[in-house]
Amino acid sequence: MLRFVVCSLLLVCITSGKEELKTDEHERLGCWKDEPGHPAIAFIEGTSLLLDGDYKTRTVPLLKCSLLARLYKNQVFALQDGGKCAMSKNALKTFNKYGESTQCFSNGTGGPEANEVYKILEV
Repeated sequence: MLRFVVCSLLLVCITSGKEELKTDEHERLGCWKDEPGHPAIAFIEGTSLLLDGDYKTRTVPLLKCSLLARLYKNQVFALQDGGKCAMSKNALKTFNKYGESTQCFSNGTGGPEANEVYKILEV
């Protein structure tokens, strides 16, 4: 079986399309509404080669977004609509500005106009 491995400078690897980020490295803050045109957390799509392809079909989006949050030293990051990555320095203060949502997918990658928000436990 062919195996493709990509390792970051943080020595966390993506292998075989499975998430290998330990759950004790971040905590889920819940599912929160977002507003088109006025996002609660800024999207960073197109700013890194890790955020490859269409976010809706991206492999291991939670791992990739988490790695970038650590790299950019952001305490909070989010996924929306299946894998669109968002983060900012002030996200801990803004992520819940539109209230809770029930629209997030069960796989932890957000939903339509809904952010699945995570907090990095060590930055």
